[in-house]
Amino acid sequence: MTGNDDSILEFLGERDVALSPRGLDINLEREGIAISYRTINRRLKQLHEKGL
Repeated sequence: MTGNDDSILEFLGERDVALSPRGLDINLEREGIAISYRTINRRLKQLHEKGL
């Protein structure tokens, strides 16, 4: 796992929400967490494959 994975999982876990990659991108940006949409999309696919 990467630091970006930790940020994504922490964000989703704290808010107990399901978001599309674009929705996650927008909300992370609002929180001041700088992860590109491309990275979010790629990491979500990897996390899903790992069952997270």
